[in-house]
Amino acid sequence: KKKKMDKQKKKSSGKNEQSTKVIKEKGGHNQKPEQPTFYTPKTEKGKQQLLIARVITFLVLFFIWFRNTDNVKRGCGVLIASAFSIIETTWTTITITRPDGSVQFVGFRSDNIGHSSFAQWWVNLLWTPMFIIAYRELISSAFMRILLSPLNIWLVEITEGYFLIFMVGKNIAWFYHGSDAFCHGNIKLSYGPLWLGLGIVIDLLYDYIIILSEIVGQYHIFVIAGVAVATALFANPLKGL
Repeated sequence: KKKKMDKQKKKSSGKNEQSTKVIKEKGGHNQKPEQPTFYTPKTEKGKQQLLIARVITFLVLFFIWFRNTDNVKRGCGVLIASAFSIIETTWTTITITRPDGSVQFVGFRSDNIGHSSFAQWWVNLLWTPMFIIAYRELISSAFMRILLSPLNIWLVEITEGYFLIFMVGKNIAWFYHGSDAFCHGNIKLSYGPLWLGLGIVIDLLYDYIIILSEIVGQYHIFVIAGVAVATALFANPLKGL
């Protein structure tokens, strides 16, 4: 009887171990999927070359952005990047993301303080002129602008997300997961209604955004320089490159 009991225990424990492995392999409820990581060279020379390529890419992109924008567009970039940092911090404070990728509202709690990131601020600074101003210039119909706003934001997320994956090795600003997350976690389809609402707000407040952008645009150099210093001091942007 003892031998039979021991055999049954071994079989049951073996089944439990197998089921645990299956849950981990499939990303079960207690297992979050890993973020995709960009190719990392194995040699020091390769790492140095990749670092140089990343720095040059950022400087060239920033130069193109600076040459093809005026004070209003730059001010808009600073304004929206800063505003979205507040929005993101608030959103991550009042919600939690479950292991399966679904979002749950929890309200304001002291044990769930939200966050944003310098990376999020910088990519929003660079892409806001296209995301807001160029988008409005391209589509004259307010109805179509609002209707297509989720697509507009998803395209921005894809562009910014893959840019960060190249620059840092992974998207350090955000990472969506779940059955509705695509493009290596850069977009989440269930956020469509939220992006539609954001599109409505932006369209209604566009004239005020431009007025504020004209004011902020007069001081955008100081703001960008200040954020650059803060990024260098607190975010260590070269870490892991």
